[in-house]
Amino acid sequence: MGWRMEKLTPEEVRRIYRERMVQDFPEAEIKELWIIERAMERKIYECYGVREEKEILAYAFFILDAWAGKKTCLLDYLAVHRDRRGTGVGSFCLGQCPEILEGADMLLVEVDNPEFAADAAERAVMERRMRFYESNGLRDTGVRVCLFSVEFVVLEMPQFGIHGKEAVGRAYEHLYASILPPGMYRRNVLARW
Repeated sequence: MGWRMEKLTPEEVRRIYRERMVQDFPEAEIKELWIIERAMERKIYECYGVREEKEILAYAFFILDAWAGKKTCLLDYLAVHRDRRGTGVGSFCLGQCPEILEGADMLLVEVDNPEFAADAAERAVMERRMRFYESNGLRDTGVRVCLFSVEFVVLEMPQFGIHGKEAVGRAYEHLYASILPPGMYRRNVLARW
């Protein structure tokens, strides 16, 4: 296998953003690059890649900040190179989270809410993503969010603890408030629990 998860350089993050994120995520789900770069400069955003030799097989971007006195994280983006999907790279990436996010009290993940799929094909893709996370041990927190007009289900990784809906909802709001300008946050982030 020979996979290893390593922090990405700012140049690698920019290249992934421009070359891969546009293929891996719907346009409505991609934050502007300046938001990511500004958060990286403030040390509240970290980007990792799963490498095999020099090739980046997958990437995972995280928002990290202290909430209620504890390190709290959100997996903002996770994508596997389309030629390597179904090979276990995504599961490997999730399995590395306890090590790379050492000391965190909470790891949240947002997944497209299948109830809002436009059609049966889109719903099938969304349900497949949900099954991927559930098969890797993540659990539904019961929190639902509307982020930039996209509906999500919020999951958490139990290795970092199990939290109530209100704690998850407030932590989620805090993480987004930490990286978005106040007006943009108020217009585009709605958590429900």
